[in-house]
Amino acid sequence: MKKKNDSLKTRLKIANDSLHVLKGQFSWYDSEYDNVDFKKKGIKDPEKFITDGLRSKPELIPIKGVLGGTISFGQIQLLGNKYLIAYYDDGHIEGKSIYQYKLNDSGKLEFKIVGSE
Repeated sequence: MKKKNDSLKTRLKIANDSLHVLKGQFSWYDSEYDNVDFKKKGIKDPEKFITDGLRSKPELIPIKGVLGGTISFGQIQLLGNKYLIAYYDDGHIEGKSIYQYKLNDSGKLEFKIVGSE
């Protein structure tokens, strides 16, 4: 019985881990390792700094809103220290893009679209 119970616990853990990945709870971004340079420049929360920076630039969304909708960024997930994926919609249409980002010498963020779907 113990062997069967341990086997079921192992299967449950694997299933839960898979579910977390599917729900977007898995992260490619390690806040302790990625963007250490941002912290060295006095930016306490690089992840928030980067996501807020992208949200402030809706002109980087490669599609326009339709039917009077205003297109805006939704979920943004950092993919390490150079890339992020961002979802956007206007309530009628939606899309997602991968962006490359970097902090320039003057301390401002630069974004470049890599690909969209």
